[in-house]
Amino acid sequence: MTCEKFSTGSSFFHRCDPRVKIVILTLAAWVVATLNTLTYQLLALALAWTMLIVSRLPKKEVLVRLLGFNAFCLLIWLTTPFTTSGEVLFHLIGPLEISKTGVMSALEVTLKSNAILFMTLSMLSTSTITQITHALSHLKVPPRAIQLFYFTWRYIHVVSQEAKKIQEAMRLRGFRFRTSLYTYRYIGYFLGAIFIKSYDAGIQVQRAMELRGFNGTFWLIDHFTLKKADMVFFALGIGTIGLIFFGDHFGYL
Repeated sequence: MTCEKFSTGSSFFHRCDPRVKIVILTLAAWVVATLNTLTYQLLALALAWTMLIVSRLPKKEVLVRLLGFNAFCLLIWLTTPFTTSGEVLFHLIGPLEISKTGVMSALEVTLKSNAILFMTLSMLSTSTITQITHALSHLKVPPRAIQLFYFTWRYIHVVSQEAKKIQEAMRLRGFRFRTSLYTYRYIGYFLGAIFIKSYDAGIQVQRAMELRGFNGTFWLIDHFTLKKADMVFFALGIGTIGLIFFGDHFGYL
C-alpha cells in the first residue's frame, strides 16, 4: 500500500466506493481471525484468492509481497510444530518431535493470515491513501486516528529517503557489513541518525503546516457517491461474511 502501485486500474475494486471496501474488509478480517474449523479457513482463503484475481493486480508485484509475507509464516512452521505440546505426529532425531497441535496451529495461522492479506490487497491497495483518508472521515473515525494513519504513511517515505542518503554516504566511505564491534557500532549510529533526521524533518513540516493554518482538520473536497454496484457488493459481502461466521461457529451450514 505504501507506494500506491496498485491504486490505478480498471477492475471492479478500483471503481468500488472506498467506504464499502473498508467496512467489508474490517468485518471480514475479524471473522477470518476467529474461524475455528479448517473447512471454513480454506473457504475464506479461496474467496480471498478469488477477490485477488478479480482485482487484476500486477502478478509480479503481488508475488513479491506474498513471498515476503510468507517468509514470516515459514518461521512459524520452523518453530511451532517442534515447541507445541500435544499428540506426537512424527518423531525425529533425538528429542525432536513434531506435534499434531503445532502443525495445525501453524496451518491455521498461515491460512488466516494469507486470506486477510489477499483481501487487504484486493480492497485497500486498490484505493489511494487520500481516498482511504476521506473514506475514514466519512465513516466518522476519530480525527486523531486519521491523522496518525495519514502521517505515518507520509513519513514512511521521509524516513526511507533519509535512510538511503545515510546508507549511500556510508558506502562511499568504504563501510561494509561484517560481524565485528565496529560494524555494530556504526549500525547504531545509522539508526540514531535516521531518527534524529526524521524528527527534525517532522518539526519543520509541523511548523510549515501551522503557518498555513492547519488545525488538525482534513477538509474534504471530493465526496463519494454510492452506486448500485457498491450497494450490491456490500449486501453480498455482508451476507457471505455472515454465512461463514455462523457456519463456522454454530454449524448452520
